[in-house]
Amino acid sequence: MTLLWLVTVGVGVVALAVGWLVGRAQARAAGERALHAQREVAGRAAQTLREEAAQHVAEKQRLAAALDEEKRARGEVARQVELERGAVADARASVDKLAGERDRLRAEAAKLRLAAAVRPVRLREVTVAGDALDDLLARIALHQGVRGAVVTDELGLVVATAGGDLGEALAAFGRHIADETRRVRELLPLRDITQITVHDGEGAVLIVRPLPVSGHRLALVTIAAGNGAEGAAREVEAWATARAVS
Repeated sequence: MTLLWLVTVGVGVVALAVGWLVGRAQARAAGERALHAQREVAGRAAQTLREEAAQHVAEKQRLAAALDEEKRARGEVARQVELERGAVADARASVDKLAGERDRLRAEAAKLRLAAAVRPVRLREVTVAGDALDDLLARIALHQGVRGAVVTDELGLVVATAGGDLGEALAAFGRHIADETRRVRELLPLRDITQITVHDGEGAVLIVRPLPVSGHRLALVTIAAGNGAEGAAREVEAWATARAVS
């Protein structure tokens, strides 16, 4: 009986030990499974955080690029505004300059219109033409509307005049226009230019016409209004024809 009891007790102790060991092993396995699950949850959470951080960085970079582009666009707009302001300032300066030139030319035109035709006065000898130039200017000055007439030489000096105080101005300006005919012939398909006219808005006409005087580059400069310009043209035609016949 004693031996049986000891065997029974020993078996019970072994069973308890085995049960304790099995329970401990199961508890450890459950703990490991829980820890693994927690690690997986933590890993997924960390991955989510990394993805969110990457998205945040990308969004921040996009916003920074958009801000830089906006700054560049604003700078370009500001530069264009400054260029346009400069262009406007230059245009205003040009307009002011042109307005001043217009006023000056109007004043000169008014002065020319107010000048009266006077008897031809011989200021420089051109012997080849003789008194024919004086006669030509005298006939031109008789036409109504003629306000001045002058013969100018190749230097812009007065040869003969019926233009009163306008003689020197007509000679200088007429010589300049006459000289430009050479450039016109060089640049355009024109040959012998017989006359150049300048019209203003009030009916006045400035006429510059080369004179066929051998050995001299003379030009007749006339300022007239209305029929005076046509009368001056007829006088020049008649004078040139008479010289050609003679």
